[in-house]
Amino acid sequence: MTPPRRTRADRLRTAVSVLREGRLDVLAATVSRAAFPPAVFRWNRLLFLELREAPVVAVDHAVGALRVRWADAGDGADADRLALVKPRRAEFLAHFAAGARCLLAELDDEPVAFAWIDLGPTFVSHANAYEFRLAPNEAWAFGAEVRPAWRGRGLYPRFWHDAFPLLETIGVDRVLIAVHADDERSRRAHAKCGFAPVCRMDVLRALGLSWHWTESDRGRRAGRGPCILPES
Repeated sequence: MTPPRRTRADRLRTAVSVLREGRLDVLAATVSRAAFPPAVFRWNRLLFLELREAPVVAVDHAVGALRVRWADAGDGADADRLALVKPRRAEFLAHFAAGARCLLAELDDEPVAFAWIDLGPTFVSHANAYEFRLAPNEAWAFGAEVRPAWRGRGLYPRFWHDAFPLLETIGVDRVLIAVHADDERSRRAHAKCGFAPVCRMDVLRALGLSWHWTESDRGRRAGRGPCILPES
């Protein structure tokens, strides 16, 4: 599946959100990504992670009963509920139209988190000009979000604790996700969920040309064009 391209307005909204949250460690990189179209200039260092089993979490029953389910692509009401977590309804409808599925978490019927799921056979990143082929047992997660009021309260590990069994019921036992290597908060959040590093990728794009350098236990290689995520 190929997710819709993010517009410059989308990137600018992300930069504003990062500024409001005080995430100064990633602000410069976020502003740079917002200022330049990806094909004109883009320099990213990405970290690819995998999840092989549901994380073990301590459930805080005082928080409420968490329910994770598949959002209904044909139900505009679910798009509205996703927009309560992050106000990007048009973007969500485009993801549904492109064939992506979405895992939605609700606490006492209140939407609090979600993650988009691509079941392949190929995941394409327009912004970083790469694609990864997925095996039948693999899924690519992207666009994961926790409602601001619930961040820092242990909700994200609980989300994956309940989401992973839903993926297993459709034959998925390996979830892949990409984070920016300089985003320490995101790296910590995924580590708490049990995501483990697979490889790193440096991406350089300039004036329509793209270069990728990947590094893993298999060593480092440089190349252009599609890059395939190695099995760990």
